[in-house]
Amino acid sequence: MRHLDTCIVIAYLNGNQAVAEKLKSHLPDVAISSLVLGELLYGARASARSTENLRNLNAFAQLVDIIDFNQASADSYSRIRLSLRRKGRPSGETDMLIAAIAVADNAIFVTDNTKHFQHIENLRLENWLRE
Repeated sequence: MRHLDTCIVIAYLNGNQAVAEKLKSHLPDVAISSLVLGELLYGARASARSTENLRNLNAFAQLVDIIDFNQASADSYSRIRLSLRRKGRPSGETDMLIAAIAVADNAIFVTDNTKHFQHIENLRLENWLRE
């Protein structure tokens, strides 16, 4: 299973062919977290082309699984947050929550921000924009 970060979904929605090909090759084993969906919905609603962007986002959401934050995610989050604090490497709350969902699901996390997430233990990373 692969979980996509917000930036990867945005690249797909903006017509990035490399991301579209990777997505197609990994379906149906692709998901986004409900938190990523929330970020995407916010961005679509805040945009000048909100109707079009919401339509495109809803079509994309039909292609992938949506994974909710659950008890296993909460356990992963607590471990990630503590580990990063001990390393002196704070991270944004939402990013830690998104990473926790991927770790709990034993998924590969696909992001363009690999440097931002590289210090999170047990989080396997891929970057479909830089391959």
